[in-house]
Amino acid sequence: MARCTLDDMVPAIKCNRVFLEPVSAIVGEEFSFTGDSLGGGTQVYDGTQYKVSFDLSIVDTIDDSNGIADYLFSDNFTRHVKYKKIYCRDNSFNELNEVFRKNYNSQTDAGMPPSLQAYTLDMLITNENKSLVMRGASTVQEIISDIIGRSTITRLGVYFSNATFNDNVVNKLSAFYESQSEITEVIVVPKDQSYGERFINESGLIEYDLKLPLDYTVYTNQVSVENCSLHIIPWYDLKAALEDVGESAVASEAVLSLETIKFFYKQVYEIRVLENSRPANSKVQDFRLTERIAEIMEVDRITDYDATVDKISSVTGMYKNLNINVLSDLCTSYAGSPNNTYVIGTFFMNQPRLLIQHSKYPFLYKNTFEPKSTSSMALNTPETDSIRTNMTNLINMNFELDRLILRRTRVDNPDDSVIVATDGSLQQVYTIDNNHALMFTDASFSDIDYGEYRYSLEIEFHDPMETVVETLVLSTKALLQRLDAAMVFINNNSNCK
Repeated sequence: MARCTLDDMVPAIKCNRVFLEPVSAIVGEEFSFTGDSLGGGTQVYDGTQYKVSFDLSIVDTIDDSNGIADYLFSDNFTRHVKYKKIYCRDNSFNELNEVFRKNYNSQTDAGMPPSLQAYTLDMLITNENKSLVMRGASTVQEIISDIIGRSTITRLGVYFSNATFNDNVVNKLSAFYESQSEITEVIVVPKDQSYGERFINESGLIEYDLKLPLDYTVYTNQVSVENCSLHIIPWYDLKAALEDVGESAVASEAVLSLETIKFFYKQVYEIRVLENSRPANSKVQDFRLTERIAEIMEVDRITDYDATVDKISSVTGMYKNLNINVLSDLCTSYAGSPNNTYVIGTFFMNQPRLLIQHSKYPFLYKNTFEPKSTSSMALNTPETDSIRTNMTNLINMNFELDRLILRRTRVDNPDDSVIVATDGSLQQVYTIDNNHALMFTDASFSDIDYGEYRYSLEIEFHDPMETVVETLVLSTKALLQRLDAAMVFINNNSNCK
């Protein structure tokens, strides 16, 4: 065996995602004589239950001394990795596990360490023990006493000699045995098609990730289940591994004790799924309703839903024809000679009003520029001021006028219209409080006949909110990646002192 620290061989479990999916079947499907599907049939959903699938990985951090990383990707390693899965449809195992966790002080290292907790729970939580208690063939206290008597860890009995701890374990273990739980002991760890990868983490150590197949850890819940979680106790068969590499003499000395338990076990891993009938965290992806929306929403309800959506979508364009306070009054002055007079015009364009009245989603700008008095964005606090200032800066940074066309049109004859200025000749002089000062010169003013004329401005611009949102989303994704990396690092180093 390659040289390494022995506790590197004890694997950790990482939950990548949890999927809640409806249970369905095809009814009325036709088949050929050879058994091939001919299509047809109707997909029918079972409204009484749903499927819970786990995307799991075996992970850990190692020191790659003499090729240990290669060993961890070999069959010789994975066939000695064992783990027990405990799927509990209430809080009984959480409460039992909490009794053990409270018995350990991570600051002083006093009490039952996490590796010994995992070993003890592994011995207690078996289908055989549960069956003995439920059939009345044994009591919970007798189960505990038997495990203490058979264990080579002599100090285990000392912990249970504490009456309060022993009574709490008996009560919580009894509740667990009576719960709707499933206990699975996995002897051989299966490989996913992609199997796994190894990479260098932020500490410069090699980290491996051995992925388990998605269809390997799947359970079914009744819709009445309010709380559920999956608990995994991984362990490494060090004796078999030593014998496998010809170290039988060493293997015979590998006896479980308080000092060696950490070479076999690490801790109990908890994956919360539901809390009060709701997904327990962001890793739980709930697809129970999305695939049944057509079934759940009847025709009359869909009609009301569509009508409501139409009202909401119409709100986004309510400002389009108003043009309220987007442009200021026009200030003009005359220049040139009596025979060649031209007009110099100046006006202001209000950028926030332009965006609110002529963007696809004006409410995004309203929250920044004109929040309602009842909105939290209207509060006069440093946090709110900072958010509004940062959003305003991002909007201004990404705001660009793509095209400007200034026309002069005779009021009584709309066909008498000429272009007075465009992008190049329509100058943006300065900006005051998001009001852009624009100046133009009407060189053909002396050519017009007597009558009433009006200037109009055509504006094309790219909605800056698209770029702003994209920037924020990318920044958030980058932040989440860093947080995920930090959480992985923290989880893999949770036993460091």
